[in-house]
Amino acid sequence: RVNTIPTTSSNQDEMVITIKGIYNERATSQIATFAILQLGKTAEEATSLMDERIGNVVRELNLFNKEIQIETDMISFVPTYDYSVDKKIFNPKTYNEKPSGFELKKNILIKFKNNNDFDKILSICGKNEIYDIAKVDYVTTNFDMVRNIMQKKALEVFKDQMANYSMIMNTDLNKKEKILQEGFNVSYPMESYRSYQAY
Repeated sequence: RVNTIPTTSSNQDEMVITIKGIYNERATSQIATFAILQLGKTAEEATSLMDERIGNVVRELNLFNKEIQIETDMISFVPTYDYSVDKKIFNPKTYNEKPSGFELKKNILIKFKNNNDFDKILSICGKNEIYDIAKVDYVTTNFDMVRNIMQKKALEVFKDQMANYSMIMNTDLNKKEKILQEGFNVSYPMESYRSYQAY
């Protein structure tokens, strides 16, 4: 059985015509976000190791494809602690924090246009010990064009329906008062997948 979508409803005073459409648009570009964690005994060591890893990725991606754009975001830079046991007279075991190093977190954002480039991006990042892909965002820059196309198509469908119902009802619906309500929604591929559990 196929569920039908009601497109009209009416009473003696009004008639409601519903027109729905969908437009599948390819992404203009995509932005892959990788999370990077770097530990070091000193602040200088943590930052230099992080800069080296990111610099390697930038160099290799530029050699692979000059159109790929790379940005970095600072997330956090905090000291890390270990616990040491101090023996005191009244309390035989007291645990105290002692600094053990630094933890640096950054995001690297890689913008690319060709889907086939993503495998190479993963390979280059993996080679530099950047494995944690946080997300891939789809970027579309021509929403206005898509909206105009959909509005024109909806208007064509509306005119056809008005002509059909005018003929069926033996009255000119074009002379009647009209109220228009419009909605526009964008959904991305990641939002369209259903959650699942492996068997």
